Amino acid sequence: VRSACEASLRRLNTDRIDLMQIHWPDRYVPAFGMTTFHHDQKREGDVPIYETAEALKTLIDEGKIRYIGLSNESTLGVCEWVKACEELGIADKL
Repeated sequence: VRSACEASLRRLNTDRIDLMQIHWPDRYVPAFGMTTFHHDQKREGDVPIYETAEALKTLIDEGKIRYIGLSNESTLGVCEWVKACEELGIADKL
């Protein structure tokens, strides 16, 4: 997350990103019209939502990003993001 943020800051030639958009979950989720979860497609080594939210909180605290956006996330994933951000005290940034 940090390296993606730093690269974006360089490309945009700015010191702050107003909205850091998380486009895809870092785990298997049914997508593109799929409605069934296939357990055999789960991946090893997924980065937990809480860990990603912690990294984003650090960047928020450093003033490098202002808000977090989500897209292509499942209902359960959005609920987990809200829970993680509430626990980290950054729910108002999601």
